[in-house]
Order: sequence, then structure tokens, then C-alpha cells
Amino acid sequence: MLLVRYPHAEAWSIAFQTNIPEGNVAEKLGPDYVAVFIPLRRAREWVLFFVKKSETIELNIGVDQALKYIVSMGVATKEKRPRGQ
Repeated sequence: MLLVRYPHAEAWSIAFQTNIPEGNVAEKLGPDYVAVFIPLRRAREWVLFFVKKSETIELNIGVDQALKYIVSMGVATKEKRPRGQ
């Protein structure tokens, strides 16, 4: 799981790292990129991006926790917070 800047430079989104570019894409981009998948809620859209690995933040969470964040819009997390925060 990664954090990537999306939909603009001041925002971060959870993304699933799917692969590293291969073939013609790798030739055009170079070796420093990774493929990331970002699920969007509207109209069941899916987005695949190639981003520089150095411009991502690696998360130490599994797919299940990432999906909880995404589906619940950040409400359902493992961490318990005091009421009102």
C-alpha cells in the first residue's frame, strides 16, 4: 500500500502498488516508476497511474485495512479515538 499525490499536489490518496512498468512503458518512463491502482467511488471508475517510487509514501497496512479506509471514507479504522476527535 502506498500514499500517492492524487487528485492534486496537496492531497494524498491510498493506492495499491500493482507492478513495475515493463516493455515500452518502462523504456519511456525509466526504472524509477511503479504502477499504482486507485479505486474511485463515483461511477465505479478505476485509475491506473505510473508514479515515481520516490514520490510515494509506503504504508505498513494490508489490503483489508486499506479497503476499510476507502469504503468507509476513513471512518472505520483499527485505532480507537476518544469521542469528539
